[in-house]
Amino acid sequence: MFYSSSGSEKAKSVAAFIDSRYGIKCIDSPEAVNPSIILALGGDGFMLDTLRSTIESQIPVYGINCGNVGFLLNKFHPDRLLEDVESASMYTLPVLNAEFFGENVSSVVNAINDCYFLRSHTKAAKLGIMVDGKTLTENFVGDGLIVSTPIGSTAYNLAVGGAVLSLNSHCIVLTGINSFIPKGFKSLVLPRDSIIEIKVHHHDRRPVIAAGDAQIFLRVERARISIDKKKTVSALFAASESLYDKIIRTQFR
Repeated sequence: MFYSSSGSEKAKSVAAFIDSRYGIKCIDSPEAVNPSIILALGGDGFMLDTLRSTIESQIPVYGINCGNVGFLLNKFHPDRLLEDVESASMYTLPVLNAEFFGENVSSVVNAINDCYFLRSHTKAAKLGIMVDGKTLTENFVGDGLIVSTPIGSTAYNLAVGGAVLSLNSHCIVLTGINSFIPKGFKSLVLPRDSIIEIKVHHHDRRPVIAAGDAQIFLRVERARISIDKKKTVSALFAASESLYDKIIRTQFR
């Protein structure tokens, strides 16, 4: 078992403690070879970064909250850290595959939470949306769109009024950000094997920023997003931090 730290003051303090108390070393140490578990010390964003880094290795990640919200993380109990980790439940989370295309440029990224498209101009974004090769609309007008996994549905998606998905729903959700056309559009829940394609109309006059878990791409002209059927990540949660219960409580609120 090794740890990875965001470098915040709180994360540094926790890192120093677990090194001194339990002998747990940083993943960057020379002896850090094929760890069985990674402790991610930071906030939710750092947890997402750490999970993405394990897509190929499939090493489970136990997050310790050294940030603010801590939805994807566990509370730090100094005297029972090893017990919390050993008794933790493992949750296998899906991974989005996002292809972003611009003028003579293309990028492929993975995202655990969501991919979103946000206007970067005073003019509203004008987008075409296709699902599984069929046109949903050629005329979405608003501030943008979000495509979220179940775990991502509790984040930015929820903040803009999107539907929160249960962890085992086998769905993804497409949500409008301040939709003007269609008027008042909120969310569309889709099967997890859906393929969503976005076309940015008038991208020169109505430029759009695209992102996958805060990996930013400018002046995107079109995109293709789906669940990657070959990739997953594994997150560990202590018994007192059940991810399933966290999502249920979020849905109830």
